[in-house]
Order: sequence, then C-alpha cells, then structure tokens
Amino acid sequence: MSVSDANILNRIVSELLMNACKYTPPHERITVTVHFYQNSKNLKGEDAQSSLSYVSSLPYFQIRINNSGVEVPLAEQSRIFEPFYRLTQNKTTEKLSVFDQSYQIPQNDYQRTSGTGLGLSLVKKLVQYIQGKIEVTSSQGLTTFIVQLPLSLSRK
Repeated sequence: MSVSDANILNRIVSELLMNACKYTPPHERITVTVHFYQNSKNLKGEDAQSSLSYVSSLPYFQIRINNSGVEVPLAEQSRIFEPFYRLTQNKTTEKLSVFDQSYQIPQNDYQRTSGTGLGLSLVKKLVQYIQGKIEVTSSQGLTTFIVQLPLSLSRK
C-alpha cells in the first residue's frame, strides 16, 4: 500500500468515525474492528438493493465500525451513500419557543443537522478508488459500516 493509499484509508476511517460520533447517542458505544482474510469472502454489491455479490480471491482486510443506539431505516440504507443525502431525524412533536427559558438546542441535535451530506458519498468514492467495497447494515439498535479492501492495490 502506497503513502497515498494510506492517506485515503485514513480519510475513509476518519469520515466513518466522525459520522458515528455525530449520530451515536450519549452513553452508547462505537466499536472499530479490523480483520485480515486470506480466503475469498462475499460482500454485497454497490448498493443495498443489489443482489450481486463481490467475491475477492485475493487477501484483503475488513474494517467494521459499529455504533449502538441508532438505526438507519431499511428504506434509507440504499440512499445513504448518495451525495447530499442526509438521514431524516425523528423530532419530538412538542414545540417550544426559542424564547422559552427552558428551550435549548441540544448539542447532539446541532451536530446531527450540521454538515453537507457529502461525507458518506466521499467515503464510497474513496473506497471504490482503492478497489474496495462498502456496505451498511442496521437493525436492533446497531448500525455497522463494513469496508473491505484488498491488501495490495493495482490501480490502472
């Protein structure tokens, strides 16, 4: 892996971790694991709706970033890597005036509404550029981003 590939990998992991930090509620957990594989392994196609599988016969490594306490609805999982797409937030129906003394914008809500919606789109493009695959799964209060990358790269 070249220095530029290492920089790209750093950017991928940084973006995914920033995203996890932004959406993980207080007192929940973010976990990062890395595994190296010598054998082939299937990973879903380019989008969540694809029934195609990607099979790598070369050695590869897999990075998993899990965050608990948050779920990406199934309908949104297929769009999560689109440019400018941002997850919809469940807002409370209770309306408070900004002039109420008790009204404050929680820091977590501010973080969720900030950003351009380009982070995950960039991650997907970078993963593809270094010949990898990325997928997201989410259920039972756990969201997982799985990045699969070859151990050796041969860009053309």
